[in-house]
Amino acid sequence: MDPTLLPIEASPGSFLITAGVAALGLALLYTKRPALATGIAFFLSPLEWRATFALRGEGLPLSSTVVIVPLLLLTALVTGRLRRLRERGRSVLLWYAVFVAVAFASLVSAPEAWYGLRKVAELALGFGFFCLTLASLDNESDIRTFGGMVAVSLASILTLTYWQYCIGVVRVAAPFGHDAVLGASISLAVAVTVGLLWSITRGWARIASCAGTVVLGFAAIGMTGSRGAFLSLVAVTVVLAWLLGGARLGPRARYVAVGLALALSVPLAFVLTLAGRPIGRFLDPSYATNSFRLAVWRGAIDLFTARPGMGVGYMNPGGVLQETLGLTVYHSHSLYLELLAGLGLAGCLAAAMLALALVREVRGLARTQPIAAGVAAALAGFLVQGLVDFTLWDMRYAAMLAAALGLPLVCRLGSKSQTETGRRK
Repeated sequence: MDPTLLPIEASPGSFLITAGVAALGLALLYTKRPALATGIAFFLSPLEWRATFALRGEGLPLSSTVVIVPLLLLTALVTGRLRRLRERGRSVLLWYAVFVAVAFASLVSAPEAWYGLRKVAELALGFGFFCLTLASLDNESDIRTFGGMVAVSLASILTLTYWQYCIGVVRVAAPFGHDAVLGASISLAVAVTVGLLWSITRGWARIASCAGTVVLGFAAIGMTGSRGAFLSLVAVTVVLAWLLGGARLGPRARYVAVGLALALSVPLAFVLTLAGRPIGRFLDPSYATNSFRLAVWRGAIDLFTARPGMGVGYMNPGGVLQETLGLTVYHSHSLYLELLAGLGLAGCLAAAMLALALVREVRGLARTQPIAAGVAAALAGFLVQGLVDFTLWDMRYAAMLAAALGLPLVCRLGSKSQTETGRRK
């Protein structure tokens, strides 16, 4: 089997049966162990299987995640767990919903409205996954259960990455659609896994497990060759060192921790990632992607200046640039330029407000809650990689990111309940 064909494309009949059985099984588990069911859904999202259905002469690809997440949301609604959303992270929920709504509105006069509609539907599915995480986790034990499934997911992704590289795949993508998306997913899962390991281990076991996870992540990203993902994991390492390594130390000690993280991670990564495969590309003027990206970025800026209000439509800049530039491009290769060109100032404002709402939730938690620190590091990595990559186009990564965003909000709820219990005593 060609590993680049992952995820498996199934026939419509077998897809409905397999995805339906998996969704029903998780729904039954959800009634007893909602946190575990949600964590398993996280594990399955990057390992999705797909089928293509015909709709009005067009091929409509459907993913197992499209079946599993809505059924789990329906189960959460029936069991009354979705009512918890009224008191959990309302500002984040509001701006997340506004961002999705602006993405839908941007497609009113978009040249490729059908494609954009599919991609906005994936954003909405991510919003559902975020709500599912927020409604299904209640305490520290639930957070660790979910974090454990993130660690299992990381192990499976790393295994596929190493296997594909060993059998000679040129652009390793594991179960994802692109090497940059694979790298982004590794960076995200490494950050959350380190947060989990930090909370459940002590002493040398903590140092060995956390450092080992980061090093394995760097090695895998070296196999992908993604420079943006390499920068993302460097940012994750620095933020983790700042938030966790110096959690109980003074500012000077935190600076030392960050300095050590940089001093050790960069040369280790250079050795482990095949003599610096991603690093070397930064300085290679003959590498075609450098001039290609510059041309795409200039084109995306022109699209924004032509339609600054609402843009050309979510996930439509790639199609427009293909026609205007004559290049095979599917997006702007930059999170920020894609939002500007596709959603205009309205979408960027909604995205900025969502980011601020998330920062408010994480602020003050990251140095006391290791999982929250992991999510903060993952967000930093996402924003850094966004300078040179746009990774939200792949639902497998977007769903993972959205699911992880709910963890700090649950951590904050746990902190509030502990504070209230202490006051009663």
